[in-house]
Amino acid sequence: MSKQTKPAARLDVRMPIDVLKRLERAAEIQGRTVTDFVVGAADEAACRALEQTEIIRLSVED
Repeated sequence: MSKQTKPAARLDVRMPIDVLKRLERAAEIQGRTVTDFVVGAADEAACRALEQTEIIRLSVED
């Protein structure tokens, strides 16, 4: 395995067609694949949720 290759996992998702069409359009506008767009957006949302939870937890501890 090269330094740039990371292990990958698969996530199967069912969604309404209108959501898929919106994702495809947004990905195309950014010049990305739908997979890259969705993974990036989901990762950003997960990071925000985790950071908010950590801030709340630290605030409660203070």
